[in-house]
Amino acid sequence: MFTALAVVCGASIGLAQDAKDVGAASADSGTVSAPALAPISINELEAFVDGFMMAYLEAEGAAGGVVAVVQRGQTILAKGYGQADVSSDREVDPERTLFRIGSVSKLFVWTAVMQLVESGDLDLAADVNGYLEEVTVPDTFDQPITLGHLMTHSAGFEDRALGLFSRRADDLAPLADILASELPGRVRPPGQVSSYSNHGTALAMLVVESVSGLPWETYLARNILGPLGMTRTTFAQPPPSPLDDDLSRGYRLEGDELREETFEFVPLAPVGAASSTATDMARFMIAHLQLGRLGEARILEEETAAVMQGALFRHSEAVNPMAHGFIDSSRNGQRIVGHGGDTPWFHTQMEILPQHDLGIFVSMNTAGANPSQLTAAFVDRYFPTEDPPPVATPVDWSGRVARYVGSFRSNRFSHSDLTKLVALRGRIEVADSGDGALLFSVFGETRWVEESPLLFREEGSHRRAAFRQEEDGRITHLFLGDTPHVAFERVPPRESHRLHALLLVSSSALLVATLVLQPLGAYLRWRYHAPLEREYRVPTSARVVLWVGSLMFVVFGVSLAVEMSDPLEIIFGVTPGLRTVLALPLVAAVLALIALTFAVWLWREQQGRFLARLSYTAVVIAFFVLLWQLAIWRLLGGA
Repeated sequence: MFTALAVVCGASIGLAQDAKDVGAASADSGTVSAPALAPISINELEAFVDGFMMAYLEAEGAAGGVVAVVQRGQTILAKGYGQADVSSDREVDPERTLFRIGSVSKLFVWTAVMQLVESGDLDLAADVNGYLEEVTVPDTFDQPITLGHLMTHSAGFEDRALGLFSRRADDLAPLADILASELPGRVRPPGQVSSYSNHGTALAMLVVESVSGLPWETYLARNILGPLGMTRTTFAQPPPSPLDDDLSRGYRLEGDELREETFEFVPLAPVGAASSTATDMARFMIAHLQLGRLGEARILEEETAAVMQGALFRHSEAVNPMAHGFIDSSRNGQRIVGHGGDTPWFHTQMEILPQHDLGIFVSMNTAGANPSQLTAAFVDRYFPTEDPPPVATPVDWSGRVARYVGSFRSNRFSHSDLTKLVALRGRIEVADSGDGALLFSVFGETRWVEESPLLFREEGSHRRAAFRQEEDGRITHLFLGDTPHVAFERVPPRESHRLHALLLVSSSALLVATLVLQPLGAYLRWRYHAPLEREYRVPTSARVVLWVGSLMFVVFGVSLAVEMSDPLEIIFGVTPGLRTVLALPLVAAVLALIALTFAVWLWREQQGRFLARLSYTAVVIAFFVLLWQLAIWRLLGGA
């Protein structure tokens, strides 16, 4: 039965893994078989974690954090650092203090899905529409979306960040209602590439709700939280009494001061609303490390739990796969699966090493904190690795380098609303080093050498990257080995940031010149009593339309920059002020059409001097270039 389960889990994606392979390391994922790690010295571990956390919190100005480490079925470290409430000087307690764990919540969703797969109520290869009652996934493509696609984030949905969080409890609604109103569009066929999706995970939870006949909160409480004794874990927002008294506050560092922020509500609650303690999350890690068992309780049969940790979808055989909801972050020759989680003010990382029956959970309560720095240092400390050997420069490199050069962007962005602007950030610029390597530029420059066709390794590191080649030889995607839940697609020429920067700067310069020179020219003619003859003038009405249109575009640009100066705000939805700003381009578009009509009339009737007509037309062209750019980035049409 369970061998069949493994095949069914992988069939829809194209990669099955038998349960017996899950506990062993795989060469494909860059891991190697090795004896399990001996019991860690608790004193040495505590000294290491203490040193890291205290130094990190001080250096980054974070308020507090919590760490849990488990090994061989035991919690060997659970410790809090810093403050859970700065104003009352309440310290972090690993057994009592609740942290918002963000998307680590998704692992409860995927565990629930695997429970119903195990019972035969769900099939990972079946069309999800067969399980849904209140929501229908549109048939945009011939291939249906399956639970296997949802588990690996390869369903092909665009991202949707608007309103992902809220400051008001009023925005909470039944899961079906939210998904019915804001299900993201399908922008690519399923099973091609991963693109992390909150809404896709929520859709899977809705399937669980529909098939089980239980509200999702009830299902998780009865089948996961209850059996594991996770009495201090809740999806309620805010946590009910008395848990609410122990919830850590969230903070943002402003200058040298920590500012306490309000509770962040998550409308798509099952994908990111959980609040939990370090000791509760230790129980969850132990259950998965012991293949579904914690003490006398069992949430998954052994083979089901093993399959859940196994590979389900790969971008390339040379990079890490997506497991059944777990993200494979294998490194240092060790197989590692887990998940990260972020809310505006909390950041969490959970990783387990199945081969060593070892897991670590870290959470911090301040915006911008990075718990993965500790999990990375932890793996480096207990599983050090030697630098890889140098790779020889390919003899035919110069003839092939041009194929790889270009701009690649994360495919996780909205295609239909103003948050498409995210696609302008986080791009990887790939360039030729000139001496047999590629240079990747994101926030710095790294050098990558070719190991084999389409496969590269970062120089002096074990990190890998793979390219995807189409049948015609075009390179379309870049995959980073340790980031299997997103892909990087080649940026189409019309969305090149260099092109848009050039158009924006040149068009804006024309508009600003119009705003300054028109009134300046009028003033100088008045001041020196030098009016233009009627036949040399562009009519006043045409000049006014051009000037007001220019003003509208400039006011829009400045106002948009002000309204979106805090990038975190957009995830709370469109504010009334931003909604007003987004209406300005509609007014500008009307003025642009009127100005175009005037421009045609000026040339036909030979009104004004030649240079005046030419400059007028140039500004009108700038209007339409800007409107085209606004349309590309979904800023035209309001919100």
